[in-house]
Amino acid sequence: MNTIPRYMREYANAQRKSYMNNELMQKKYKDAAVEIIERILKNTEHGLITINEGMKALCDPLDGIVL
Repeated sequence: MNTIPRYMREYANAQRKSYMNNELMQKKYKDAAVEIIERILKNTEHGLITINEGMKALCDPLDGIVL
């Protein structure tokens, strides 16, 4: 089990706050983005994806997602 670097945790928290404070987004999109961010962190911690892949996914968690 790998540890998540501090910069990745801080960026994920900033992204999470950004999505939750966005008043223009619908709730289902906010919830989906936060869930994806959590999943990215968990998969990185378990070593299923690399830190680089995780950071790339954190940049735009809703990229390619159709709800």
